Amino acid sequence: RKTLNVYHEETASSSDIAITITDENGQVYYSNAAAQNGYLLETNFNRPFSNWKVRIGLKNTNIDALTRNSFLQSAGATLLVLLLLLGGIILTIRATDREARLAQAKSNFVANVSHELKTPLSLLSLFSEILELGRVKNEEKKIEYYQIIRHESLRLNKMIDNILDFSKIEAGRKTYNFADSDMAEVIENVLSSYRYQIINSGFDVQTNIQPDLPPVLIDCEAMTQAISNLLDNAIKYSGKVKRLSITARTVRSDLSIEIADHGVGIPRAEQAKIFEKFYRVGNGLVHDVKGSGLGLSLVKHIIEAHNGTISVESDVGKGSRFTILLPLARNGENRRT
Repeated sequence: RKTLNVYHEETASSSDIAITITDENGQVYYSNAAAQNGYLLETNFNRPFSNWKVRIGLKNTNIDALTRNSFLQSAGATLLVLLLLLGGIILTIRATDREARLAQAKSNFVANVSHELKTPLSLLSLFSEILELGRVKNEEKKIEYYQIIRHESLRLNKMIDNILDFSKIEAGRKTYNFADSDMAEVIENVLSSYRYQIINSGFDVQTNIQPDLPPVLIDCEAMTQAISNLLDNAIKYSGKVKRLSITARTVRSDLSIEIADHGVGIPRAEQAKIFEKFYRVGNGLVHDVKGSGLGLSLVKHIIEAHNGTISVESDVGKGSRFTILLPLARNGENRRT
């Protein structure tokens, strides 16, 4: 009886089953409730209680309502399982699609880098062979060939640096050495390294650098790489309008650096993605220019490592303007990341 009472306390409030047990004299030994519409089942216990009977019915409900509730519960459980399965399928498809796109991006990266590396190597081989064989007698022509070799060497070195730095970033091993530096000097050094390409390609480069710029806390080598990548992009995507501008000035507590071209521009829908690794604009003139898809990703990482920001404004056919904002250096402040 004690066991039955415990069972009664735990299930009486929730169970729809009415159970009544009577002894051989018909006395009710246990009952959790009266059956609403009579008992559905009546049977005797096995020996030694063969004279005892158990009656089972439904309390506060009927067989139709119980069947309906059971069906609804089963249907709800089935629907929940189906929703979980559907959610799992969607997540699996998304993960598979992401992996497929990443694999395709890496494949395109290898192909583009191979092409990018092959071009300067071919030019280096060609012009060095011409000079080695003594086929150039004109001194001005020799100087031109030497300039081409130097330019292509710098270009090759920049591509290799991009790949190596990207590898370090992915492995979490990229470090920066910060020191108070003159940003105007960094910009002038970058322009000097691109002087041959700028002149040879017929570009008009306008610089507007504020006199006596305050120092900024930067890694000069990394910032040179960032400005070089932006300038290289501006040259590659300028199209027929070969006009660039570089502006450096203070804006409140930041140093602003703007690099603008009047080239093919970037579609508005693509602008939020161009700083992602391996990403290249999917169509149009921008996609026709070969590249590794690492340059802007590296620029963004470098600028953020300097506690700065980079943004882009662009219209298709009207050009692009990249703006870097760097916090001005504080006296005595030094960092190493």
